[in-house]
Amino acid sequence: MAVREFKPATCANDVFDWITPEEVVRLALGAFYGECTRWRAAPDPEAVLPDWYSREGFLEGLADRLALRLRVHAHDLGVLPDSHSAALEAHHQAFPDWVTPFEFKPAN
Repeated sequence: MAVREFKPATCANDVFDWITPEEVVRLALGAFYGECTRWRAAPDPEAVLPDWYSREGFLEGLADRLALRLRVHAHDLGVLPDSHSAALEAHHQAFPDWVTPFEFKPAN
């Protein structure tokens, strides 16, 4: 994705001209399916602590994953300054599936 030049924001429309509703949906679906995959790969419920699985835990993971995907997308377009690139690159190295495309395989 190429870095774009943006004029200074002078109105409400300027603050979200870097992303389309379709891109938001794509990023959100990727985050959702990625988090579902992560939870499905978690340990067997019989082998873990009783509170291992929680809706709150899923929500937090989903929110973190979506926020990261949005930040990476914004950085790739030039919306975020380069000062964010080191932190994003470190996180991407640790969790590459959080920001890269993947194939979702529903549970049977």
